Amino acid sequence: MPVTGEAEHSGFLSCMTTQTLPSESVAATIAPVSTVATATPEVEEQKREKKRNKVRSAWISFVGRIIAQFVGASASILLGMALLQKYQTAHATPVEPPPSATPAAQHAAGSVRERGLSAQPSLAVLPLEAFSTEPAQKHLAAAMTETLITALAQVEGMRVISRTSSMTYQGVPKPLPDIGRELGVDLILEGSVVRAGDRVRVTAQLIDAQTDEHIWARSYGRPARDTLAFQDAITAVIVRDLTIAMKLRERQLLTRRGEVSGARYDASAGQ
Repeated sequence: MPVTGEAEHSGFLSCMTTQTLPSESVAATIAPVSTVATATPEVEEQKREKKRNKVRSAWISFVGRIIAQFVGASASILLGMALLQKYQTAHATPVEPPPSATPAAQHAAGSVRERGLSAQPSLAVLPLEAFSTEPAQKHLAAAMTETLITALAQVEGMRVISRTSSMTYQGVPKPLPDIGRELGVDLILEGSVVRAGDRVRVTAQLIDAQTDEHIWARSYGRPARDTLAFQDAITAVIVRDLTIAMKLRERQLLTRRGEVSGARYDASAGQ
């Protein structure tokens, strides 16, 4: 019986040994399969990465070509514009400077006013001075000034500054060109009133507000027993003579402009 137990035990061990061997060989056979299975995702990832790199390279190459074409086209346009400008500059007709007028024409042009001929002449009547301390003579000078402004304002084609604006320059020692610029006028009428007994003398002077030159001047004296009648009579004579002087001045301006134009034409024709 003991012999039989040992035999059975040894047989059992040999059977277990025999059964374990196939499992080890199976494990050895399966091991490479599991290794291959774990390596497959890495290979797929590498393939996808290579594909992405190819796509990226293709896009970079495409964008690079587009930029190169754009830069090339811009450079061609700029070069063409530069060549065209150079050609136009080389073949452009030289512009001759305007002919300079002779000294006589320049002097005439300097004396001619820049005011257009179609524009209305503008006039400011400054307060007449009363060379006396007597209030009656000052009142007479102020009345004569207002009468002159009213009468000249009714002359057709003449613009006269208001009495209020003119009276602000009473007793103000200021050059007439400055007053003319401030009032915006071409001409200035100034003068004085002197009374001796029953006789009154009125002096009137028409001044070019730009050049400060006398255009016309005259004195009027007569008895003044009736002050209102005297004012009306003197004002009518002054307005008449002043209108004639201004028309004569306009003719002189036309003549001077014609001389300037003729001198410029002669100077250009002689070149």
